[in-house]
Amino acid sequence: MSKKQKNGFGHPVFFVAIFLAILSLCLHILSANSPTVADFIITRIASVFRAILAYLTAIFPFSLAEWLLLFSPVWLFLLLRLARRAAKDKRRSWRMLTAVLAVPLLLYSGFVFTLGTGYYGTPLADKLELPAREPDGQTLYELTSYLSAHAEQEAKAAGVFVEREGSVSPLTHKQINLLLLSAYESLSEEYSFISNFQVGTKEVALSIPMAYTHITGVYSFFTGESNVCTAYPDYSVIFTAAHERAHARGIAREDEANFMAYLACTRADHPYIRYAGYLNLMQYVSNALYDADRALFKQAWQEHSDLVVAELLAYNDVLNSFSGSIASDVAGSINNAYLEGMGTGGSISYDRVVLLAVRYFAR
Repeated sequence: MSKKQKNGFGHPVFFVAIFLAILSLCLHILSANSPTVADFIITRIASVFRAILAYLTAIFPFSLAEWLLLFSPVWLFLLLRLARRAAKDKRRSWRMLTAVLAVPLLLYSGFVFTLGTGYYGTPLADKLELPAREPDGQTLYELTSYLSAHAEQEAKAAGVFVEREGSVSPLTHKQINLLLLSAYESLSEEYSFISNFQVGTKEVALSIPMAYTHITGVYSFFTGESNVCTAYPDYSVIFTAAHERAHARGIAREDEANFMAYLACTRADHPYIRYAGYLNLMQYVSNALYDADRALFKQAWQEHSDLVVAELLAYNDVLNSFSGSIASDVAGSINNAYLEGMGTGGSISYDRVVLLAVRYFAR
């Protein structure tokens, strides 16, 4: 058979992609119907692929995922050029079409083999053996007060001073990475379901434009990178870094990633990172308290230290400065649809960290 005849069967990568996609679909279905299978895949198989990708892309000092996205118009232009040339030959056209079709199939397989099955695993509350406890106004008030007091204590130890756009971290990005990696290493020794590898987060170069989408961080499963938007107050950026690190370690659900971020931050060997952990979780709990009991919320707010109040007000000012854009609405809708598709209840799943917190502190 001539080379020209072989081209009529399509690009070889296409057939590899079909095989992987079928295998991935089978694993996806099995995981969706069995938490045991999902747990095995996310901890034993997917962890290997996540680590390999993370180490491979760690050689780049920038976010590879961000630059692949930024140059997408270039890839599209080149693709159209190739398509125009291939249109003159039916066999070449078919070969090119199959090569293009292989891309989404490989992306789907990559998702399943890195993070996708984690959405169907045993809930974190069960893994941590947390007691059943429903939140009420009094419980949320006490937890808010506890977290606020600890945030104030760590702030004093770190010498925190709140400026117009929030407090300024005394740590560099590299130092934060090393401290969070150490904290996650400690967590992995305590909890076997947390994979451990020494690759940190990457700062998004175009953080200001990204902030208008209200996306604070992204775990790019296809590159293994944990990307963080740095346009928000430093204490929030640190918590986001810990959150994306949780995804990289196989914690797929957003509320669970938030709670693992809290655990990692509060056991880090620096008061400012611990401050970030306490204050971020307090914001979630305080918001739940506002919905549950306005009187207790008002009382808790009056009991916050001046520093905590100043930090929260500064955060709201920064958040509002990036609000009201079409980008945030579109990005929010896409993220919500994705999370609903994964069976997590949509964007509200981030707030469900409060349920984990209440159960954790009820031990």
